[in-house]
Amino acid sequence: DRSMNRRKKVKAFFYDLRIEMASLLTIIFFLLVGAAIIQAIEGHNVSLSIGDDALLEQQWSYLNSVYFCTAILTTVGYGDMKPNTTGGKIFVVVYAIFGLSAVAFSVGSIVSRLVNMAHVVGKMQDKINAKLSRILQRSSKNQIAPDPKKSTFWRRMRIKYHIHQKLIMGTLVFLILWLGGAGLFAGIEGWGYGNAVYYCFVTLTTIGFGDYFPSTHGGKILFIFYGFFGLGFVSVILSEAAKQLLKGFHQEFERKRRETAAVLPIQLSDLEIDLSTFKQ
Repeated sequence: DRSMNRRKKVKAFFYDLRIEMASLLTIIFFLLVGAAIIQAIEGHNVSLSIGDDALLEQQWSYLNSVYFCTAILTTVGYGDMKPNTTGGKIFVVVYAIFGLSAVAFSVGSIVSRLVNMAHVVGKMQDKINAKLSRILQRSSKNQIAPDPKKSTFWRRMRIKYHIHQKLIMGTLVFLILWLGGAGLFAGIEGWGYGNAVYYCFVTLTTIGFGDYFPSTHGGKILFIFYGFFGLGFVSVILSEAAKQLLKGFHQEFERKRRETAAVLPIQLSDLEIDLSTFKQ
Protein backbone atom coordinates (compact mmCIF):
# COMPACT_ATOMS: atom_id res chain seq x y z
CA ASP A 1 0.00 0.00 0.00
CA ARG A 2 2.80 2.41 0.85
CA SER A 3 4.57 1.75 -2.46
CA MET A 4 1.30 2.35 -4.34
CA ASN A 5 0.75 5.60 -2.48
CA ARG A 6 4.28 6.72 -3.27
CA ARG A 7 3.80 5.93 -6.95
CA LYS A 8 0.56 7.89 -7.00
CA LYS A 9 2.26 10.85 -5.33
CA VAL A 10 5.14 10.72 -7.82
CA LYS A 11 2.72 10.57 -10.76
CA ALA A 12 0.70 13.47 -9.35
CA PHE A 13 3.89 15.47 -8.82
CA PHE A 14 5.09 15.03 -12.42
CA TYR A 15 1.58 15.71 -13.72
CA ASP A 16 1.48 19.00 -11.82
CA LEU A 17 5.00 19.76 -13.02
CA ARG A 18 3.95 19.31 -16.65
CA ILE A 19 1.02 21.65 -16.12
CA GLU A 20 3.26 24.28 -14.54
CA MET A 21 5.81 24.00 -17.36
CA ALA A 22 3.04 24.35 -19.93
CA SER A 23 1.74 27.41 -18.04
CA LEU A 24 5.21 28.96 -17.97
CA LEU A 25 5.72 28.30 -21.69
CA THR A 26 2.34 29.90 -22.39
CA ILE A 27 3.42 33.11 -20.65
CA ILE A 28 6.76 33.15 -22.49
CA PHE A 29 5.05 32.49 -25.84
CA PHE A 30 2.51 35.30 -25.49
CA LEU A 31 5.17 37.68 -24.21
CA LEU A 32 7.88 37.11 -26.80
CA VAL A 33 5.63 36.68 -29.84
CA GLY A 34 3.51 39.67 -28.89
CA ALA A 35 6.62 41.81 -28.45
CA ALA A 36 7.88 40.83 -31.89
CA ILE A 37 4.54 41.70 -33.50
CA ILE A 38 4.12 45.10 -31.81
CA GLN A 39 7.73 45.97 -32.60
CA ALA A 40 7.15 45.14 -36.26
CA ILE A 41 3.98 47.28 -36.33
CA GLU A 42 5.08 50.30 -34.31
CA GLY A 43 8.82 50.21 -34.91
CA HIS A 44 8.48 50.93 -38.61
CA ASN A 45 5.88 53.65 -38.27
CA VAL A 46 7.13 56.60 -40.34
CA SER A 47 4.06 58.77 -39.78
CA LEU A 48 5.02 59.74 -36.25
CA SER A 49 6.23 63.30 -35.83
CA ILE A 50 9.26 62.33 -33.74
CA GLY A 51 11.78 63.72 -36.19
CA ASP A 52 14.42 61.09 -35.51
CA ASP A 53 14.23 57.50 -36.81
CA ALA A 54 16.89 56.39 -34.33
CA LEU A 55 14.73 57.62 -31.46
CA LEU A 56 11.77 55.71 -32.88
CA GLU A 57 13.79 52.51 -33.13
CA GLN A 58 15.04 53.01 -29.59
CA GLN A 59 11.52 53.56 -28.28
CA TRP A 60 10.25 50.34 -29.84
CA SER A 61 13.29 48.18 -29.26
CA TYR A 62 12.62 44.53 -28.49
CA LEU A 63 13.19 45.02 -24.76
CA ASN A 64 10.78 47.96 -24.69
CA SER A 65 8.26 45.91 -26.68
CA VAL A 66 8.50 43.07 -24.12
CA TYR A 67 8.07 45.66 -21.38
CA PHE A 68 5.01 47.07 -23.20
CA CYS A 69 3.44 43.60 -23.54
CA THR A 70 4.11 42.91 -19.86
CA ALA A 71 2.24 46.09 -18.94
CA ILE A 72 -0.70 44.82 -21.00
CA LEU A 73 -0.75 41.25 -19.66
CA THR A 74 -0.42 42.39 -16.05
CA THR A 75 -3.09 45.10 -16.63
CA VAL A 76 -0.82 47.73 -15.06
CA GLY A 77 -0.79 50.10 -18.04
CA TYR A 78 1.52 52.91 -16.94
CA GLY A 79 0.89 54.90 -20.12
CA ASP A 80 4.56 55.65 -20.86
CA MET A 81 4.31 53.52 -24.03
CA LYS A 82 1.22 53.27 -26.18
CA PRO A 83 0.37 52.30 -29.76
CA ASN A 84 0.14 55.17 -32.22
CA THR A 85 -0.92 53.32 -35.37
CA THR A 86 -4.26 51.79 -36.24
CA GLY A 87 -2.64 48.39 -36.63
CA GLY A 88 -1.02 48.70 -33.20
CA LYS A 89 -4.32 49.60 -31.53
CA ILE A 90 -6.11 46.65 -33.20
CA PHE A 91 -3.28 44.39 -32.07
CA VAL A 92 -3.62 45.56 -28.45
CA VAL A 93 -7.35 44.73 -28.44
CA VAL A 94 -6.88 41.23 -29.87
CA TYR A 95 -3.74 40.59 -27.81
CA ALA A 96 -5.42 41.59 -24.55
CA ILE A 97 -8.50 39.41 -25.18
CA PHE A 98 -6.51 36.22 -25.72
CA GLY A 99 -3.43 37.04 -23.67
CA LEU A 100 -5.13 38.11 -20.44
CA SER A 101 -7.20 34.95 -20.12
CA ALA A 102 -4.30 32.63 -20.92
CA VAL A 103 -1.75 34.40 -18.73
CA ALA A 104 -4.17 34.79 -15.79
CA PHE A 105 -4.76 31.04 -15.74
CA SER A 106 -1.07 30.26 -16.15
CA VAL A 107 0.16 32.63 -13.46
CA GLY A 108 -2.59 31.56 -11.08
CA SER A 109 -1.72 27.85 -11.42
CA ILE A 110 1.99 28.47 -10.87
CA VAL A 111 1.51 30.69 -7.83
CA SER A 112 -1.11 28.36 -6.32
CA ARG A 113 1.41 25.56 -6.58
CA LEU A 114 4.03 27.65 -4.79
CA VAL A 115 1.61 28.55 -1.99
CA ASN A 116 0.62 24.89 -1.60
CA MET A 117 4.29 23.97 -1.36
CA ALA A 118 4.68 26.50 1.44
CA HIS A 119 1.62 24.97 3.12
CA VAL A 120 3.22 21.50 2.92
CA VAL A 121 6.44 22.87 4.38
CA GLY A 122 4.41 24.35 7.24
CA LYS A 123 2.82 20.96 7.95
CA MET A 124 6.24 19.29 8.01
CA GLN A 125 7.45 21.95 10.43
CA ASP A 126 4.45 21.31 12.69
CA LYS A 127 5.21 17.58 12.76
CA ILE A 128 8.84 18.26 13.66
CA ASN A 129 7.80 20.65 16.41
CA ALA A 130 5.33 18.10 17.80
CA LYS A 131 8.03 15.43 17.91
CA LEU A 132 10.47 17.78 19.59
CA SER A 133 7.90 18.78 22.20
CA ARG A 134 7.20 15.13 23.03
CA ILE A 135 10.92 14.42 23.37
CA LEU A 136 11.36 17.41 25.69
CA GLN A 137 8.39 16.34 27.80
CA ARG A 138 9.83 12.86 28.24
CA SER A 139 13.33 14.10 29.03
CA SER A 140 12.26 16.75 31.56
CA LYS A 141 11.61 15.28 35.01
CA ASN A 142 10.86 18.30 37.16
CA GLN A 143 8.12 20.03 35.26
CA ILE A 144 5.90 22.74 36.62
CA ALA A 145 2.22 22.25 35.94
CA PRO A 146 1.20 24.55 33.08
CA ASP A 147 -1.37 27.25 33.58
CA PRO A 148 -4.64 25.95 32.01
CA LYS A 149 -5.63 29.44 30.82
CA LYS A 150 -2.32 29.93 29.00
CA SER A 151 -2.40 26.44 27.51
CA THR A 152 -5.95 27.01 26.26
CA PHE A 153 -4.94 30.36 24.78
CA TRP A 154 -1.97 28.91 22.87
CA ARG A 155 -4.05 25.96 21.74
CA ARG A 156 -6.60 28.34 20.24
CA MET A 157 -3.83 30.34 18.59
CA ARG A 158 -2.39 27.18 17.01
CA ILE A 159 -5.84 26.20 15.73
CA LYS A 160 -6.34 29.64 14.19
CA TYR A 161 -2.88 29.45 12.62
CA HIS A 162 -3.66 26.08 11.04
CA ILE A 163 -6.95 27.41 9.66
CA HIS A 164 -5.41 30.57 8.19
CA GLN A 165 -1.96 29.15 7.43
CA LYS A 166 -2.21 29.56 3.66
CA LEU A 167 -3.40 33.15 4.01
CA ILE A 168 -0.63 33.95 6.49
CA MET A 169 2.07 32.46 4.26
CA GLY A 170 0.71 34.34 1.26
CA THR A 171 0.64 37.61 3.17
CA LEU A 172 4.26 37.15 4.26
CA VAL A 173 5.30 36.48 0.67
CA PHE A 174 3.39 39.57 -0.46
CA LEU A 175 5.21 41.72 2.12
CA ILE A 176 8.55 40.34 0.96
CA LEU A 177 7.68 41.06 -2.66
CA TRP A 178 6.39 44.52 -1.83
CA LEU A 179 9.13 45.80 0.46
CA GLY A 180 11.96 43.77 -1.07
CA GLY A 181 10.96 44.81 -4.59
CA ALA A 182 10.89 48.42 -3.45
CA GLY A 183 14.52 48.12 -2.38
CA LEU A 184 15.51 46.69 -5.76
CA PHE A 185 13.67 49.35 -7.76
CA ALA A 186 15.02 52.11 -5.52
CA GLY A 187 18.58 50.93 -6.20
CA ILE A 188 18.11 50.46 -9.95
CA GLU A 189 16.00 53.52 -10.74
CA GLY A 190 17.53 55.87 -8.17
CA TRP A 191 14.24 56.55 -6.40
CA GLY A 192 13.76 57.17 -2.70
CA TYR A 193 12.65 54.11 -0.78
CA GLY A 194 9.28 55.65 0.09
CA ASN A 195 8.54 56.38 -3.57
CA ALA A 196 9.69 52.87 -4.49
CA VAL A 197 7.31 51.38 -1.89
CA TYR A 198 4.50 53.46 -3.37
CA TYR A 199 5.42 52.36 -6.91
CA CYS A 200 5.53 48.66 -5.97
CA PHE A 201 2.13 48.84 -4.28
CA VAL A 202 0.59 50.59 -7.28
CA THR A 203 2.16 47.95 -9.53
CA LEU A 204 1.19 44.89 -7.47
CA THR A 205 -2.40 46.09 -7.23
CA THR A 206 -2.38 46.89 -10.99
CA ILE A 207 -3.50 50.47 -10.34
CA GLY A 208 -0.71 51.91 -12.49
CA PHE A 209 -1.15 55.68 -12.25
CA GLY A 210 1.87 56.25 -14.46
CA ASP A 211 3.55 58.86 -12.27
CA TYR A 212 6.32 56.33 -11.57
CA PHE A 213 7.49 53.75 -14.08
CA PRO A 214 10.85 52.09 -14.83
CA SER A 215 12.94 54.01 -17.33
CA THR A 216 16.23 52.07 -17.22
CA HIS A 217 16.91 48.76 -18.94
CA GLY A 218 17.49 47.07 -15.59
CA GLY A 219 14.26 48.43 -14.18
CA LYS A 220 12.26 47.21 -17.18
CA ILE A 221 13.80 43.73 -17.00
CA LEU A 222 13.00 43.58 -13.29
CA PHE A 223 9.43 44.73 -13.96
CA ILE A 224 8.91 41.91 -16.49
CA PHE A 225 9.51 39.29 -13.79
CA TYR A 226 8.14 41.33 -10.90
CA GLY A 227 4.87 42.14 -12.62
CA PHE A 228 3.93 38.54 -13.44
CA PHE A 229 4.85 36.92 -10.15
CA GLY A 230 3.56 39.81 -8.07
CA LEU A 231 0.23 39.81 -9.88
CA GLY A 232 -0.11 36.06 -9.37
CA PHE A 233 0.60 36.23 -5.66
CA VAL A 234 -1.81 39.12 -5.13
CA SER A 235 -4.54 37.22 -6.99
CA VAL A 236 -4.05 34.12 -4.85
CA ILE A 237 -3.96 36.16 -1.62
CA LEU A 238 -7.17 38.02 -2.48
CA SER A 239 -8.87 34.77 -3.44
CA GLU A 240 -7.79 33.09 -0.19
CA ALA A 241 -8.88 36.12 1.84
CA ALA A 242 -12.32 36.00 0.22
CA LYS A 243 -12.60 32.27 1.02
CA GLN A 244 -11.64 32.81 4.65
CA LEU A 245 -14.10 35.70 4.95
CA LEU A 246 -16.97 33.65 3.54
CA LYS A 247 -15.97 30.72 5.74
CA GLY A 248 -16.03 32.97 8.80
CA PHE A 249 -19.48 34.30 7.92
CA HIS A 250 -20.73 30.74 7.40
CA GLN A 251 -19.33 29.56 10.75
CA GLU A 252 -20.84 32.55 12.56
CA PHE A 253 -24.21 31.89 10.92
CA GLU A 254 -24.10 28.22 11.91
CA ARG A 255 -23.16 29.13 15.49
CA LYS A 256 -26.09 31.55 15.83
CA ARG A 257 -28.42 29.02 14.24
CA ARG A 258 -27.42 26.34 16.77
CA GLU A 259 -27.84 28.79 19.65
CA THR A 260 -31.29 29.76 18.39
CA ALA A 261 -32.28 26.11 17.96
CA ALA A 262 -31.18 25.38 21.54
CA VAL A 263 -33.12 28.29 23.05
CA LEU A 264 -36.27 28.00 20.94
CA PRO A 265 -37.77 24.88 22.66
CA ILE A 266 -37.43 26.57 26.05
CA GLN A 267 -39.20 29.67 24.80
CA LEU A 268 -41.99 27.59 23.28
CA SER A 269 -42.44 25.67 26.54
CA ASP A 270 -42.87 28.96 28.39
CA LEU A 271 -45.68 29.88 25.99
CA GLU A 272 -47.59 26.61 26.45
CA ILE A 273 -51.10 27.08 27.84
CA ASP A 274 -52.86 24.57 29.99
CA LEU A 275 -55.99 23.82 27.97
CA SER A 276 -57.68 22.21 31.00
CA THR A 277 -58.33 25.65 32.45
CA PHE A 278 -60.69 26.36 29.57
CA LYS A 279 -62.78 23.27 30.25
CA GLN A 280 -66.07 23.89 31.81
